[in-house]
Amino acid sequence: MINIFNNKQLKTRHSCETCPRSSSLGNGNREAFSLKFVLKIFLFFLLVFFAFIPSTANPLPPPPVPPPTVNPVTSPTTSQTITLSGTKQAGTAIYINGIQYVPLNGYTTWQTTYTLQPGTNTLSITAKDPFGNQSPAVTIQVIFVIPPSPPTVNSVPSTTTSQTITLSGTKQANTAIYINGIQYVPLNSYTTWQTTYTLQQGTNTLSITAKDLYGYQS
Repeated sequence: MINIFNNKQLKTRHSCETCPRSSSLGNGNREAFSLKFVLKIFLFFLLVFFAFIPSTANPLPPPPVPPPTVNPVTSPTTSQTITLSGTKQAGTAIYINGIQYVPLNGYTTWQTTYTLQPGTNTLSITAKDPFGNQSPAVTIQVIFVIPPSPPTVNSVPSTTTSQTITLSGTKQANTAIYINGIQYVPLNSYTTWQTTYTLQQGTNTLSITAKDLYGYQS
């Protein structure tokens, strides 16, 4: 009996039995790669979702617009047109009583003119940004006064022996009558007036004026 040891066949059989098959190894790598790829795609879209959804669903509110400042103005005034000015946030416009007086610009100061109506004028001044966001209002009041018209004086004798004379005439309502700078008729709503005046011997020159509530004189 002859025993022949086939070393080549043994080695081949050994390598096949102890090593994983090449086809199984390739399938495992492909499956692992596919899973990692799917996970990466999922994470990518998840990041995109959380990056964009909060900004559209819950946008951050714009910063509030601070109110403008208004420099002091004279009140009452006899000027119907006044100059208003102050400071504001850059990139805003100035509105007075809902009407734009200063267009949107990058300056931090503002100035405009405003036409008053007789009496008390209430001005609500706000700033507005490019998105339409409006500041709290700054409210001021300006009184426009038209000086009273001169009173009329009824005729009196140019020469008299009476030391006391009666003076009368018409006047604007809500005015007082002054003679030579002294009040003779207090302020009232009447449109006629009357008072007595004591003359000095000789020529008496009388300057008769009307004065309103604010001290403006005819």
